[in-house]
Amino acid sequence: MSGAPLLAGRAAARSGAGMVVCGVPGADSAARAGGSELVTRALPATGDGALDADAAGFVLADVARFTALAIGPGLGREVGTEAAVRRLVAECPVPIVVDADALNALADDPKALLARHAAGFPPAVLTPHAGEYARLAGAPLGADRVAAARDLAARLDSIVLLKGPGTVVAAPDGRAVVNRTDSRALATAGTGDVLTGIIVGLLANGAAPFDAAATGAYVHGRAATAAGTGDDLVATDLIGALHPTLDALRSGRDPWEG
Repeated sequence: MSGAPLLAGRAAARSGAGMVVCGVPGADSAARAGGSELVTRALPATGDGALDADAAGFVLADVARFTALAIGPGLGREVGTEAAVRRLVAECPVPIVVDADALNALADDPKALLARHAAGFPPAVLTPHAGEYARLAGAPLGADRVAAARDLAARLDSIVLLKGPGTVVAAPDGRAVVNRTDSRALATAGTGDVLTGIIVGLLANGAAPFDAAATGAYVHGRAATAAGTGDDLVATDLIGALHPTLDALRSGRDPWEG
């Protein structure tokens, strides 16, 4: 049963007015999640509150108004939910970030990523940790994290952001960068969801998928430093630190580099 936010479209209207829409299963969940600046949209749900397979059609019917999509956090692993994930990944024409349980849906059947590539859509950004990588790749993560990320990116025609010590971002063409701003504090629950939000926000503002993933990993780590909470960091600390972190980086000089 899932009542958590599932889908987020960033900088929605191409007319210039930006907003975030969060799709959740069922009207009750949408009402509970709404409020403040958060705009929610009820999506088809099963009797036990999970995202229904028909939800993909509802999102795809309106997704052209949006500039980016994120899917995964809080999703659950029901059969219909995973079917909706795979259809969205295969058919969504805008840039997409795939995280958490949405990665597990693709691990069970990765053909949606190949269909996405064949359709000429922007490559999906996949954000696995080591366990999710193993499920996607069908084998445990080895010692060479750069080679592992490159191999999976090529096999799945996707941008792979492999979380962990020395986060690696790899593209299907072999490009790869290693982020050195991450820390063990970012292993706490919810911090990966914040990373997904950062990346989809960059995509929504026009960044290419590889650049959005690499920049997002860097900003994520710098925000953890700026939060000043050390190993006691929680996800809301990161969110609070994002604005000053981005302001500092926009100045044209990274205050954390010398």
